[in-house]
Amino acid sequence: MTKIGMLTVLFLCGWSLWGWATGEGDQIIGQWYSEDRNQKYEIFQSGTTYSARLIWMAEPNHPDGSPKLDENNPDPAKRRQPLVGMTVFWGLTYRNGSWVNGKTYSPKQGRTADCSLRLRSNNELELTGSVGFVKRSRIWKRA
Repeated sequence: MTKIGMLTVLFLCGWSLWGWATGEGDQIIGQWYSEDRNQKYEIFQSGTTYSARLIWMAEPNHPDGSPKLDENNPDPAKRRQPLVGMTVFWGLTYRNGSWVNGKTYSPKQGRTADCSLRLRSNNELELTGSVGFVKRSRIWKRA
């Protein structure tokens, strides 16, 4: 390999690591409202990946005052877990302006799906969940 070829490879490797080292992926860290503003989520870094947990609900309790639980979870041992505090997506890695290769869990359906995120603007986050060829996107607003 020529000196120019070697320098080009080193430059490209350094350039790709620059975004990771400067914390570009951290742009999504913080609190976000769901589309209907009935839930608030906190996105946080967990090692080298990003996750989110539900931190607030407009109606966190049933009419009798008991907390809403993860009643549709396929794992019976988790059905008594309160929704508030639950991790709803995890394992996302930042790559080329998007957060990819994550998983999301829907307590309403009791299902897990693949997910990715991308910032539409500083205050709008697009979440896309997919199972096979079926995709569904939501827009969260920064709190």
